[in-house]
Amino acid sequence: MVTHRCFNVKHKLFTPMHSPTTCLEDLSRIHNLTYLEKTFTIAGRLQEMDLSVEETVVMASFAVLFPDRCDLEKAEKVEESQWLMLYALQYLLKKNHPNEPHLFAKAIAVITEMRSLEHLRKKEEEKFVLDWSDKVELPQLVYEVWST
Repeated sequence: MVTHRCFNVKHKLFTPMHSPTTCLEDLSRIHNLTYLEKTFTIAGRLQEMDLSVEETVVMASFAVLFPDRCDLEKAEKVEESQWLMLYALQYLLKKNHPNEPHLFAKAIAVITEMRSLEHLRKKEEEKFVLDWSDKVELPQLVYEVWST
């Protein structure tokens, strides 16, 4: 979600750094509308929080560090890393936003939403593979990337 600044939530537009602006209607031709709406909602919440780059990176690390994102032999090690990132986020928010005591709670709420977004992404990925695997031969690398 480091790309949250690429979203125009009010007008439902997405402008990646090196691509043209795309509206929600066009994006919904590729992605599930529920997934997209949730993405826009999370992007809007992140924009409202006005986080620094460092804070944004720590927040995004949670999306990468969900222990059940893939089959892990030692999921507890990932959970330990999550605790470190949580403490880092708490420190940064207190340091950079001393007059916003509820910002940490808002960040936890957004992380929770990011978690549900990850589940939607997995469902969408599975549907894509089921819908297209018999029509197009996908390279093994695609399956490997999606399974992580």
